[in-house]
Amino acid sequence: MIFFIFIIINLVLLINFEKVKKIVNVFDHPDTERKFHDKKVFVGGGLIILFNFLLLNIYVLITNDLSGIIEFKNFDDFFTWIVAPLIIFLLGFYDDKKNLKAKVKFIVLSLIYIAVILINPSIIITELSFAGLSFNIYLGSTYSILFSYFALIVFSNAFNMMDGIDLQVGTYSILLFVFFILRTGIDYQIIIMIFSILVYLYLNFRHKTFLGDGGTYLLAYIFSIYFMKYYNEQKLFLCDEILILMILPGLELIRLFVSRILKKKNPLSPDRNHIHHLMIDRFKNMNIKIIPFLINFYFLLFSLIFFKIPNFSVIVIAIIFYFLTIIYLKRSID
Repeated sequence: MIFFIFIIINLVLLINFEKVKKIVNVFDHPDTERKFHDKKVFVGGGLIILFNFLLLNIYVLITNDLSGIIEFKNFDDFFTWIVAPLIIFLLGFYDDKKNLKAKVKFIVLSLIYIAVILINPSIIITELSFAGLSFNIYLGSTYSILFSYFALIVFSNAFNMMDGIDLQVGTYSILLFVFFILRTGIDYQIIIMIFSILVYLYLNFRHKTFLGDGGTYLLAYIFSIYFMKYYNEQKLFLCDEILILMILPGLELIRLFVSRILKKKNPLSPDRNHIHHLMIDRFKNMNIKIIPFLINFYFLLFSLIFFKIPNFSVIVIAIIFYFLTIIYLKRSID
């Protein structure tokens, strides 16, 4: 019944999507520097994710269902699953409309993440356990809070950097949720999230909408909290397993930050140095819709290898392969 309800609601949303675009009225306009789409595109695709996520939370709250990772036992959970995601989405959505300064976004996101950590101690990472190592690293109380904040802020910025080409973030998100299902089994909460992303991908494929900062920040937060809670409560994914699953946006973040700092630019400022931009410039005759699948194949390949052979050498090889690819792309373009 719950799946049927969500399907009906999303069909109504799809049918009336043009009306939603006119009401919300937030569009991304092409320019001659970074944005080369043919016409203005609605950047409210994240509304689809938010809408389904909030409906899912309301259902769990009303039914008092404790079978999934999303559950409501106290105010901590209410703040974590409803208040914080809504604020994070609104921040990104406001940025899509008003183009906030990178420093302002960073500060506001940091305050939200710190609030989540302090209000809900269940997501704080107190020790680091690995699949490929035989020992744990125990963090003190101060370092636990700092590490948990660091994990949230880094992944949110890294994930946001992937949203520069159609289908990239959506397909990557589905792959991450598939890994969750492989570990948890069929979970209706995750299935609903996958369904919401598929609805967005359909519109994104047809050039009807982009995810926008609201959508990317929201998804990054959801994934981060999922990983942290599953890690703390069930050790479902260990630290190096999470690392390999997040290695693609992580490496992009490190490379772009270092590159921008060396060029004396704001590390949070946008540019056309992302891997998808390099592939577009290198393979000009290739159908652009193939590129996100090529990029995600790299992530999927090394993730599957690591889950089969949990050894840090796999992570090292993945890092080397990534940078060799970047070198090849840059030299080919030059």
